[in-house]
Amino acid sequence: MIQFLHYLALKLSKMNMKETIDAFVAAKHIAIVGASPKSDNFGLGLIKELKKEGRSLYPVNPNCEEVAGEKCYPDVAALPSEVENVVVVVNAKLSAEIAEQCANSHVKRVWLHQGVGNGSFSKEALDVLKKNNLDYVYGYCPMMFMGKGFHKFHYWMKRTFGKTPVELKMA
Repeated sequence: MIQFLHYLALKLSKMNMKETIDAFVAAKHIAIVGASPKSDNFGLGLIKELKKEGRSLYPVNPNCEEVAGEKCYPDVAALPSEVENVVVVVNAKLSAEIAEQCANSHVKRVWLHQGVGNGSFSKEALDVLKKNNLDYVYGYCPMMFMGKGFHKFHYWMKRTFGKTPVELKMA
């Protein structure tokens, strides 16, 4: 019964997770919260990969002025209005705070990055996104859908052997 009610709530929501992923894949403007110029930073790698596809990327980090040649914004509120898609690549302990920033802005979709381990996912962040009726993705790395090669294999592995969000299974 609970799963049916969850399914019904998802169907009544603005978008299901598959539609939200499709919107991210089609997006030309994407902010990456937590990107930094450090060579081991996932956000930096994500920016470099997505730039190859001609997307406009907007790093968000209060401690940087520039990441990968792109102007860095101090917080979500400072992003230009055309940026409706945010990928969160911060420590999970900070993700609820970022979700709150998104809820109080013009952002429509939020992706809580999860590759191996929890990544940026936290139940608190997800609760904030749900409470504020924002479209969201969790349980995956964006490159599983926007990348090539190993990233597609990583998606196959996660789908086949890992846990996938119930929201995507029901889509």
